[in-house]
Amino acid sequence: CNANTKTGHSMLNIASKAIDEQVSIFQKVNIVALKASDDTYTDVDRATLQKELDQLLDQSESIAQETTYNGKYLLNQRVISRKEFYFDPDIPYRPNKNAEPVIAQAAGANFTVPRGNYVAIATDGSGNPTNIWDANITGGADYTSLPTVGDYVWDKGTGACVIVTQDPNSGELFAGTTSIKVNGFSNPASGAAATATNISVAKRDKLTAIPANGTSVAMSGTVPTAQTGEIAVDPRTGVQAIWDDSQTSISIAKMDLSALAGAVANVPGDLNGLGFSVDCGGCDQFVTIMFDANTDETERYEGVKGNPAPICYKIGVAGVTGTPSLEEELGERIFNGVSTTTKDNIGHNGSLPSSTKEIAQVTARHSINLAYYPGQGIFIEKSGPPITLMNGMMGDLVEDDFFKPEQEMYIQGDVKQSQATRMEVPNTTLSILFPKASDKWDINPPDDFFPEKWPAEYDRYKTEAEKKQHYIDDVWQYPGHNVTLDLKNCVATREKASQFLADVSQAIKYLVESNTKLGSELSRLEYMGQNLVTRHENTTNAESVIRDADMAKAMTDYTKHNVLAQAAQSMLAQANQNSSNVLSLLQ
Repeated sequence: CNANTKTGHSMLNIASKAIDEQVSIFQKVNIVALKASDDTYTDVDRATLQKELDQLLDQSESIAQETTYNGKYLLNQRVISRKEFYFDPDIPYRPNKNAEPVIAQAAGANFTVPRGNYVAIATDGSGNPTNIWDANITGGADYTSLPTVGDYVWDKGTGACVIVTQDPNSGELFAGTTSIKVNGFSNPASGAAATATNISVAKRDKLTAIPANGTSVAMSGTVPTAQTGEIAVDPRTGVQAIWDDSQTSISIAKMDLSALAGAVANVPGDLNGLGFSVDCGGCDQFVTIMFDANTDETERYEGVKGNPAPICYKIGVAGVTGTPSLEEELGERIFNGVSTTTKDNIGHNGSLPSSTKEIAQVTARHSINLAYYPGQGIFIEKSGPPITLMNGMMGDLVEDDFFKPEQEMYIQGDVKQSQATRMEVPNTTLSILFPKASDKWDINPPDDFFPEKWPAEYDRYKTEAEKKQHYIDDVWQYPGHNVTLDLKNCVATREKASQFLADVSQAIKYLVESNTKLGSELSRLEYMGQNLVTRHENTTNAESVIRDADMAKAMTDYTKHNVLAQAAQSMLAQANQNSSNVLSLLQ
């Protein structure tokens, strides 16, 4: 209705008049900044100017904070424009809620992955090993044939399994520090007699069968573990191998998610916020994998602190159903999510499901990879320093709200064209007039803001970045950059005053732009009010014409019915008179 329009007009008018006062204040602020940036003033003078400036800025802030209409604050409001997530590496490590075992190996405690490699046991057509030589049995003869470089030999002298090497100068083969002899002679033949230190073998040079899994071969190594020198099945290939802990630059661990299915009751809801971390023992970089049950999208975040920076892969699991198994489905989500979002990808961008080996690189630093082996699952493989697996997250995703410096207000008219008329009332506090990065204002121009071809006057700027910044300062409605000066100390020196002067110019431009927008909204409300008045008058006039037309029709109908009634009465009277005349004649 028109009353709402008038009320809205009054409200916006109050806001506009308040901004007018702020513009006047900032014109004085500009004069003070000009004085302070002049070398005719001393730093003592500038200290006095700072006091004057403080009062002016405080008054402007009071206007913005206290301007109200019917109890509603007008110039200090803001609205959320977007939400942004970033990875905060300073949030300390915390285990999963209820200690859910996302990684089975780390259930109950952090798990440092043993370093070493599975060396496959080669076999002949009969299934006998061809790269393990039996040298730890007494009473045997010397070799009748030679192993090759890289084969494994059980050295009875050291009681360890060692790798065959070759002297690059003489060509002589060694098992550890012991020279390998053939029929009492070294290789190459030197004529030397066999000695007790020669490597002895049983009746056969090589083992006749692969030892059972778990059989210790007492391999020498620098990192003692329970697995050192054991015959074991390589979990990546399913074939028997020797665990060689002398290859300490490799870490291999299965991404075992099998225990998670029994730890969560509701899928995917109970997965939300769970995850695991991979911590590098060499550089303290850590990678966090965490589940998000609110989306199916995967995003990669990188910390802003640390060298190298920590990484978080947020894996969307909203559509997870646990089919064919929760372990398999989550494994595919993690692998594909890392593969499609990694920034360190150097060609390792496999995807699942697959019938062949696939690799997804997590980070190039120390080559942390996810490797999928058909039929065996997904493994975390890393070169360099050891890694530790943890059921929990180091660091976390933090949500920040970003704001537009305005509030939306609606004027409700009584016709369709004016219902829910939206007005934007600007924020004019010092926070937006002199914005800082910590204020979280969403005031950067969109990508399509800049012209396709720069005006000729911008040729004086050398780089594209300079052109964009000056274009923002000239045209953009919001302050074009973050302010770094402390307002309580902004004219203490000539250099600071000169820098502050540029900030003041941007603040004045923003205030003028804001009031111009309010002026256009006031004009709109005036037109809206005039339209409502015109509509009311036209409706009243139309109603009067309709009422007059209806009265004329009613009078016409009345006259017609009156004539008909009179005619009927006349006819009845005449009929009665005729009947009387007939009776008189009969008499």
